[in-house]
Amino acid sequence: MEEKKQDEIEIDLGQIASVLWSKAVVIILTGLLFALLAFLGTKLLIKPTYESTASIYIVNKQGENLTTSDLSSAEMLTKDCQKIITNRTVLDEVIDTLQLPVEHNALAKQLSVSVPTDTRIIEITATNQDPNQAKEIVDTVADVTREKITAIMGVEEVNVFEYGDLPLHPSSPSVMRNCMIAGVLGIVLAAFIVILHFIMDDTIKTGDDVTNYLGLTTIGLIPDVDDNGSVGGSSNNKRKKRG
Repeated sequence: MEEKKQDEIEIDLGQIASVLWSKAVVIILTGLLFALLAFLGTKLLIKPTYESTASIYIVNKQGENLTTSDLSSAEMLTKDCQKIITNRTVLDEVIDTLQLPVEHNALAKQLSVSVPTDTRIIEITATNQDPNQAKEIVDTVADVTREKITAIMGVEEVNVFEYGDLPLHPSSPSVMRNCMIAGVLGIVLAAFIVILHFIMDDTIKTGDDVTNYLGLTTIGLIPDVDDNGSVGGSSNNKRKKRG
């Protein structure tokens, strides 16, 4: 009994594979259509954003390393610097300097801070829809931060050793990634619809269907004959598997 059931499952999987193969062109075209729509949507509807990164270097008093003396770990360094860089006092000064039409909370969302492992380097990244403004923001934040860290943390010196570059290409959105995701989604959706239609289709198409679904033996087949007397014409006379 179990062997017979396994055989039926294998036949069903084979039929599904056959149906998918027969609809391969439609499935692929659906994927290409979704990819095209994603390309147009990304280009026309989503505004690109640009990133610019500046780096500052911290020298502690008496040449001590911040991660072992003042802050004891790189993790603490990251947290403290993030608090200072995204502090309202720093951001308000940047806004006043550049005459930005934003509040400090909105500007803070455009900034990210990172500290490479085992270094005294702080990397500040600004994201903006205007590449020139992204560079201006990160450079100004670096200059203001240098002054604040020196005063607040009592370090000997903070140097801006690398200002932000003018970004030439947007950091997001990724047209290629969006097209690939949409293409795969289109293929999966089309394949799902094809499989669903196959499963829901209960028409008898072949003599084997009579045996498989009804458990009856086929004595003979009556071919379809159209009005002109031709064999194999209309397919409207299909009979249902279930009464």
